[in-house]
Amino acid sequence: MASVSKDKKGNRKIQYLDDGRRRTIYLGKYNARQANAFKVKLEALLASRTTGPDEDVIQWLESLPDDIHTKLARLGLVKPRASHTVESYIDLYIASRTDVKRSTLGSWYQTKRTLVDFFGGDRDIRSITPEMATRWRESLTVGNVTVRKRSSIAKQIFRQALADSVVRENPFSHLVSASKANKDRDFFVDAELTTRVLDALPNVQWRLIFGLPRYGGIRVPSE
Repeated sequence: MASVSKDKKGNRKIQYLDDGRRRTIYLGKYNARQANAFKVKLEALLASRTTGPDEDVIQWLESLPDDIHTKLARLGLVKPRASHTVESYIDLYIASRTDVKRSTLGSWYQTKRTLVDFFGGDRDIRSITPEMATRWRESLTVGNVTVRKRSSIAKQIFRQALADSVVRENPFSHLVSASKANKDRDFFVDAELTTRVLDALPNVQWRLIFGLPRYGGIRVPSE
């Protein structure tokens, strides 16, 4: 069983026995309701040390501020939270994705550069807020399609960080990232221009490569 007490300055602490030794967790300016709620969860955590915590305790641990979680880790009650900088985690994520093409990696590294330039490579990744993510997006000086693409990549990286329990939320989740065609780049190749291009091509192979998609509607090079 754990007990709650308060010192002369009003700071609360919780004490419990661990293998016959009295342990203390200093909570600080918790009110009585908060301290008692903490005590209940702590007792559930202590009771689950042999079987593992249930989902309710896991969610409580995830919701704890870093300073309190660190105190539990120092007492051996939980594992320390992983700590990464913006740059170190992005590098770790990219290195783990050996399944993607070189062109995809190029896009990821471009996005990494903008994130590191804006936030600083040595910033704690957990300190990034949704408001900061919005300002990062607004700082991008590229076209709308590229902005959406980089927002999608940032979402993807931080979604994995959330799954790895490195962050407690994905600060980029609210950013619009759905791909959207840039109609300003559309260009119709009419019959006259097609003929001119065919006449300028050096051999039959090149004329087939150009003519089949223009008149046959096939995709080059996939088909």
